[in-house]
Amino acid sequence: TGHSAVSDCLSSHEGAVSMLNGRVKVICDYLVEVIEGRLEPNPAVIKSISSLVSSLPLAKEHSKDFKVKTDQELLDVLLITTMSMLTKGIFTNQEVETKSKVFSKGLKSRSDLEYFSASIKASKI
Repeated sequence: TGHSAVSDCLSSHEGAVSMLNGRVKVICDYLVEVIEGRLEPNPAVIKSISSLVSSLPLAKEHSKDFKVKTDQELLDVLLITTMSMLTKGIFTNQEVETKSKVFSKGLKSRSDLEYFSASIKASKI
């Protein structure tokens, strides 16, 4: 479930970024059309855009801090992904090891078959 939690988190971030990107594109398209004279400027819309832009932090003031935070988040995602892959590999290795032990010994009795079935079920948990 750890892997799906990471996927869910990343999916929600991707959705939020896509939505934000779409809204910024709408604002940019509107401003381009006003600048090119294809649309009459609406003072209320221009004021709202100006207010929104002025509430955003300046990139130059926060660029180092932003880069540090994004680099840390990237490292966290890579670490979680690597740990997830290693854990999956360990479980797969344990399952193969269990199966190979059973088959190298041979299934000699019903209890061997039951042990084999139980060990496969346990490795999938």
